[in-house]
Amino acid sequence: MSLLLRKIDIGKWRQREFIDNDEISADAITLCLKTSGNTISVWKIESEDYIDEAVLAFISRADHLEAAFFVLLSEEHLNNNKISIEQRDDETPYKAQIKNHMVLTQLSYKTLGVIAHYILNEVKNDKIKSYAEGRLKRMFAKAISSGKIDMADLKDDIKKKILRFNENQRQT
Repeated sequence: MSLLLRKIDIGKWRQREFIDNDEISADAITLCLKTSGNTISVWKIESEDYIDEAVLAFISRADHLEAAFFVLLSEEHLNNNKISIEQRDDETPYKAQIKNHMVLTQLSYKTLGVIAHYILNEVKNDKIKSYAEGRLKRMFAKAISSGKIDMADLKDDIKKKILRFNENQRQT
């Protein structure tokens, strides 16, 4: 089965007073599992070999380019816990990834808890995927030069950082 990528704020999940007691902070839930219409946005990949593609699809929609942390959710685990998953096109400058946008639907207090505990276990088992800003810049530069992403479709902050990165690369 597939994996579903979700961006998280790692600091909210690693709060000692909560994690040591197998608790999850309210901030982690309300920030990282914020819903809209009882749904949560994720990006689907067939294996971890494609994680960079999903990260680019996710980050290319952002206002700012900064280090980011991601969790991979098991589609099988979500299905086994009665969490519905639907494909829904979403805007991303990485056009080839539009069809890989998914939403977890019909979410409730109970199903959010399932997702939250899954993420907590991934954090505790050090299975979070981290992307430093420099790595993201290299990924964007490569995606732009190969035509996967059009620089014009990115927000200004990201454009500026990539242009600076490219200039620095030429000078070295």
